[in-house]
Parts: sequence; C-alpha cells; structure tokens
Amino acid sequence: MSLTRPRLVQAGTGAVGRTLHDKLADVISVTDFGAVGDGVTDDTTAVQNALAQAISAKKTLLFEGGTYLITDTLTVENSFSLKVKGVGERLTILNFSNATVDKVFWDLKPASSNTVFSDMQMHDVTGGTSICFKASEDLPDTDGYSHYKDELVRCRITNFKTGFLFTTTDPTDGTTHAFLSEPMFYHTRFKNNRTTIHMQNIQAVDLTMIGTDIENDDAGETYTFIKDDVGGDYKITGGSFVGKGIIYDAYQAAGSSSLWQASKLSFKDSRFECRATHTGTLFKPVASAFQTEGYIQLDGCSFLLFTQDLALVDFGGKTAINLNNCKCHSGTLTINLEPTTGITGALVGSYYKSYGSIVVTDSYGFKYDKQTTSSYGTYEERYTCPVEISNSINPPSGSYTLDDQDFMIPASENYHQRGVGLTPLMPRKLVYNIDRPGSSFTDIKFLLPFGASPTKLLMYKHPSVRSTDISYKLYAVKDNADWVLPGTFAVGTDAIQIADSVTTVNKAGYLEFAIDLTSSYFDAGTYFEAGKGTWLEGKMFLELSVGAGMNGFVGVEYI
Repeated sequence: MSLTRPRLVQAGTGAVGRTLHDKLADVISVTDFGAVGDGVTDDTTAVQNALAQAISAKKTLLFEGGTYLITDTLTVENSFSLKVKGVGERLTILNFSNATVDKVFWDLKPASSNTVFSDMQMHDVTGGTSICFKASEDLPDTDGYSHYKDELVRCRITNFKTGFLFTTTDPTDGTTHAFLSEPMFYHTRFKNNRTTIHMQNIQAVDLTMIGTDIENDDAGETYTFIKDDVGGDYKITGGSFVGKGIIYDAYQAAGSSSLWQASKLSFKDSRFECRATHTGTLFKPVASAFQTEGYIQLDGCSFLLFTQDLALVDFGGKTAINLNNCKCHSGTLTINLEPTTGITGALVGSYYKSYGSIVVTDSYGFKYDKQTTSSYGTYEERYTCPVEISNSINPPSGSYTLDDQDFMIPASENYHQRGVGLTPLMPRKLVYNIDRPGSSFTDIKFLLPFGASPTKLLMYKHPSVRSTDISYKLYAVKDNADWVLPGTFAVGTDAIQIADSVTTVNKAGYLEFAIDLTSSYFDAGTYFEAGKGTWLEGKMFLELSVGAGMNGFVGVEYI
C-alpha cells in the first residue's frame, strides 16, 4: 500500500499543488543542518553546510531565533542575490568568537553580488579584533559580473575592528579595481566598531545609508566612522552619528596617488552627537597634490556639542565644502583653512588659481579660521580658496546683541573671502532699518563680521524727506586699546572717517558713497579687514552728521 504525500494548493487562479516537503524546502534553515543556537555550542560547521546548500539550491538562508556561536570565516561565493535572514536583531544573534586580528566573519567574494543580510545582530566576542564583512572585487572579472548592490537591512553590527570593509587584492594598484558598487545600509545600527566603514576599492561608489545609525560609547573611545583610502561616494540620509571619533577620514594610502578620483560625502537631515571630551577633527578630507577633486555636503544636519568648540574640518585644498541649513547646539564648529602651495592654490604659468571652495548658508554655530601654518606642506597665505558664509535668517533670539559699549553684534556670522586668482565677487550688505516710513533713528554703532572689508556707505532715504538734508559719516573705530577711557567714545580720537554722504538735499531712494582709506592709520597693518591688522575689532560708527533722524536705512557694503 503506497502513501500519498499531502499536497498544498495556494488560493488563486493558476495555483498548482506542491508537496509539503517541497514547500518547506523553499527556505534553508541553519537548524536543518544541526545548528543549535544556544550561545555555547560551536555552530560553525552547521552554518557553513547550510550556507553552501542555500547557495547551491538558490534558496534563502534562515537563522531562527537564538544565539549562534561562529568561530571561522563564512564565505559567500558563486552566489547571486543570496538572502541571509534572521527573525529580528534582538532575537537572532551571531557571536563571532575569534582571537586572530583581521580575521573575516563574512567574506563576500567577487562572485557574490546582491547579497542581502536582514534582521539579525552580529557581535565580535573579542572586541576590536575581527572584520564583520569583507566585500572584494578585482580585475579582470573572471565571472563576468561585477560585485554590486550588497545590503544590510535592520541589522546590528557591534564591537568589530572593522564593520564593513570594501577592498581589492591591492588597494594601491589602480589596475586591479572593478565595480564593487551601490551597497545599501537600511535602518541598520553599527555600535562600538573601531572603524565602521573602510573603503579601499576605488569603484566602491554610491554607498547609501538610510536611517542608519553609528554609535560609539566605549569609555575613552575615539573610533573612526568612515575611513576612505581611495575616494568613495557616500549618500547618507537621516540617522544618528554619536561618539568622540572622526566622522570621515580621507586617508590616502601610501602608493595610492593614482587612485584618487572624485570623492563625495553627502549627509542630509542627519544628527551628530559629539560626546564630551571629543578629540580631533570631525571631517578630514584628503590633502594631496594628486587629488583631483572632492565634495563634502551637509544639508539640514544638527550637531549637539556639549559646550565644546571643535574643528569641523581641517581643510587643505581640493575639496568643495557646502553646508546648508545646519545648526550647532551648545557649542561651535570651526572650518580651518590651511593655505598650502600646490594644494589649496597654485601658480600656473603667470596666473594664480585656487582649488576648492567653502560655502556655508543659513547655518548657525559655524566659524571660519584661516590658519597661519599648514599640516600639508609649505604654508602660503596667498593660496586661499573662495569662502562665502551667509545667513539670511536670524535665530529666534534676535538679529543682534550689544557689547559693553553698545555696539551691535550680528547674531549670525557672515564672511566672504576672495580666493586666489579669478573668483566671483559676492559682496554683502549690512544695514540698520525701521520698516515704517514715519519712524526715524540717529547714530548707529555695530561690528562687521570677522574678515569683512567695507567698500561702500549705503543709504536708502525715504521720499517723504526728500527736501531734507540727512547726511551720514562712516567711521572705522579703533580698537579698545586706543580708546581714551574704557566705556567712552569720542569720534575725533577713537575713530577714522572713511566715508561721507555729504549733502542729500533733494535726493531720495538708494544712495552709495565710496570708502576712502587715505588715513595713515591703516598703513601700519597688512589688512583692512575686520578683526585683523590694526583694526582689531571691526567696529563701525555711523554718525548722523546732518538732520534730526534717518527715515529709511543706512549701512555698509562689504566683501
């Protein structure tokens, strides 16, 4: 008497019957090969056998709930679109127990594109020893396919020396690189990995993170988030980045000068928490004469700084740095420019030229500092890049504060620096205004942003007072050391007149008047820039020299 195996028929037109045996074989479970998942039994051999069968049968590899102890490398090869699934990062835990430095947990060979890991946690038992994932690709492509589109989905990677390594046979040999491209990390968390992402393959491009967190909280840790040896391309949206280490370290490996292509790092709507006692610089773009170009873009990002004043970037040259709508909370971040011969700028033929640029728009808590030395070579102040820091929106605290002499200090920093060579000129205007035609004001005292050079006295005289002479004189105020008495102010001894509107009878509308720097006071310094040379504070005094009050606005144009 023969037994008929029960058959399962799905609902729906065209469904065919399948045996229960065939249905259960759709997924290869590691427990089918003897894995125990009790955290004590060595499950390495069972998992290796299950992995080999999943690849051979083109099936999904399943880790059910449990803690699996793995002691040797698991290799994924001759596999396309393999899916390795757990049942949740708190339920499926893979402990890699290994004492050999740089031993690899998951080795994704060139012939293993589209490998997807989801819903599990992977942990290095001997902290800071192993590499969790190693993805590699070489030339020539012997399998006919490029390695691309690996994914981590809802995973948790903790305690490894390196979380994810993208590499090739020889990272310094540009002829061995192929397309190890388009990896995706989605709602994944990396925690306490000494280096989270390490890029060593020049064509490991379009790395995308969505809602992915990198968090380090070991005592005294200064772990690196992204280490880039060859110029990768990173698109990061959302997520939190917490710790005390370098966020992006574009280290150029010895011998790899020919590998540097256009690197791009983009963060959008991400949150950074720079824990107290943070050391070093947050972003370190490469500074090399061999580098072609690079980009660092931050859009809508926030930085919690715990009252620290940190370096956002030490900038040596051929990188475009763009910040838009970013904010610092409880602290400040400084962009340090290091003018360097052959890196930040160069003399090409008979003309000078600058490399790179810095543009900061509507972002608060960021400062700019042009260094007087360079870590990257011969310091040359002439080799500057264009810098434009502008804020069109004032914070809720108001548009300005007052110092102890009642000079108005703008609430947000604006700065413009002309780069060496041919540079678009973007003058800024700072004006005092009452938006009501019938209202008026008299003298005005204010500070220009650091580094600003005033070029014009500006006035807008309301037509209602066309026939009245309302005239202003513009003064550059000497620094406090030259003042007669602290807290006092006398135009004749404490300021230098640099512009005069003269008479404005029968004049109305927008008026401009040139700056005159004939005073010998400014000859003693090398700059006419606010906060530099003899003009240490950048204070300005607008004196209403004729008339009872100004109806409209008055101010200065500066570069």
